[in-house]
Amino acid sequence: STAEFPDQLEELRAVLLKVDELHAVRQKLTAEMADHSNLIRSLVVRAEDARLMGDMKNMRKGYMELYDLNRDLINGYKIRCNNHTE
Repeated sequence: STAEFPDQLEELRAVLLKVDELHAVRQKLTAEMADHSNLIRSLVVRAEDARLMGDMKNMRKGYMELYDLNRDLINGYKIRCNNHTE
């Protein structure tokens, strides 16, 4: 004999779809974080080069870009935390 539980199967499908969505978001955020890490290294080098050459305008520009990128990384971290909690 067999038993069927259509309501539970539908609920399981919905949960698995949600897990797939969260996993896709996590992968996207992880890739973005890796890209941002490489960009951070580049921006730090450029800003420090500008500082050593006395180019305060470009130094300030570089550090402002770093600030914005850092804010993006923090927002991505918060999203990952929320996904993990779900």
